[in-house]
Amino acid sequence: MRQIGRKMLAAVFVALGLFTGYGVTAHAAKEHKLLQIDVEKDRVAAYFEGEELPKEIAFQIGQTSCEKIEVTGMSENPFPYHTMILVDNSLSVTKQNRERYMEILRSYIQNKKENEQISLAVYGEDVTFLTDRSSDIQELLTALEKISQQDRDTYLTDVLYELLDAPKAGELTRFIIISDGVDNKYIGITREELMEKLKENKHPVYMVGHIYQGNEKQLENMFGISRATNGREVLLDEAEDTAAAVKTLQNVENIFRVTAEIPEALRDGSNKNALFTFGGEGGAVVRVDIAMPFSVVESEKTEEVTAPAPEPAPEPAPEPAPVQEQEPQPEPEKEKGSGVFGLLLLVIIAAGIGAVVYLLFGKKKKQDKKPKEKPSKKNFDIPTKSDSKPPVIPSNDDGFDEEEDGTILFTQDDTGTLNENCLLVLQDTNEKERIFRYPLKNKVVLGRNAGKVQIAIDYNKTVSGQHCEIYIRNGKCYIKDLNSANKTRVGGKIISGETQIHSGSLISLGTVEFELQIFPGM
Repeated sequence: MRQIGRKMLAAVFVALGLFTGYGVTAHAAKEHKLLQIDVEKDRVAAYFEGEELPKEIAFQIGQTSCEKIEVTGMSENPFPYHTMILVDNSLSVTKQNRERYMEILRSYIQNKKENEQISLAVYGEDVTFLTDRSSDIQELLTALEKISQQDRDTYLTDVLYELLDAPKAGELTRFIIISDGVDNKYIGITREELMEKLKENKHPVYMVGHIYQGNEKQLENMFGISRATNGREVLLDEAEDTAAAVKTLQNVENIFRVTAEIPEALRDGSNKNALFTFGGEGGAVVRVDIAMPFSVVESEKTEEVTAPAPEPAPEPAPEPAPVQEQEPQPEPEKEKGSGVFGLLLLVIIAAGIGAVVYLLFGKKKKQDKKPKEKPSKKNFDIPTKSDSKPPVIPSNDDGFDEEEDGTILFTQDDTGTLNENCLLVLQDTNEKERIFRYPLKNKVVLGRNAGKVQIAIDYNKTVSGQHCEIYIRNGKCYIKDLNSANKTRVGGKIISGETQIHSGSLISLGTVEFELQIFPGM
């Protein structure tokens, strides 16, 4: 009876897995764990962890089977990968636990893989990187020894949420996090929001935790993140063997990469359900939702228009009988005095025109003498949605210029610095009636998904759901691409990291180009 009950329970779990949006069968979850999936241009790259390299694999999107499938095993043909190590260096880490995690990290770095790049960072309310994608063991060890404890709060959810946008597409990125648990600001990113983003931006997260002043609940939440992302967890209080802890964090030998070409007909920018099948028909499967790229059309083909067949010429109508023209009658002689009357008429018309010109120019001159009133910044209109009205332009005395063609220019002050109260204005260069305005107090995310961005550009499918973000830091304005399918360009050049921008910059999201303006703080 117990065996029958277990089989029934297993069947229930399998059924539940099949009906989740990102679920897998119980068998597939054990043998082939999805770690990360990326979509770039015309290809999809998925990273799995499995007991052995699959000999047969199929991939389909919806009902369409994909061709040109390639499988690369880490153990047979190592491919490059990136590990981000984030260290909580607050005072909540006891001296004993600090010595333990430092010992583990030293051993990890000394035995790093040749194809591994490591970024080492400390974090509190924000993150500070000590190395960036380094393969130099000595550089990494030197940076590690510089880590010192500080009296500050740490907010793992906020930090990890932001870093999920940093990895490069097409490269496996892992996170190793040293912390005493998951905590967040009262007005910061919640654990639920972080978990939702981890479903969209899948990356394996390896957690190294320790017990500190009744933090069992925080540890439970932290280790839950590693399990949800198919990562690993290490509890320092139980890790007596450093080598075993390092092996847990460093074991990548069972990871393999699957790449496949996306049929052009499916590259429409929508979300589609995809299916990986291992071992042929009836084998283990992994289901996942994938955001399709959008094929960027370099030049639109003009449709051939078939000229209508010429209509047959109408038959000529019969010519009417010729009409005999009457002989012209001689004009009567002009009466004397008609020339004087014509001259008088011209004088009257000239006088009328002169009066009209005087009234028009005299009135304009009076108006020009009136003192110009400067617009009040307090009444500056800051709508947050696109509309057909042109932006409100302050006078030249407030640092703005307007050219004859309506282009808005902004002249920064001598310091060239901006503050958080600036107003961002974007104008579509092809459809100038589309104008977007939003305060730059916080990061402004641009994209097609209206529910997750501040400025929704939902009229062009080359724009990704969360395409890029614009923000001010240290008095300067920056733009950063958020792993978009069709890239972000500044001045026609694709950007890879954060790029400084200013008023007058031309930024492109896919095929949509905007002229950017920054109005100074009020």
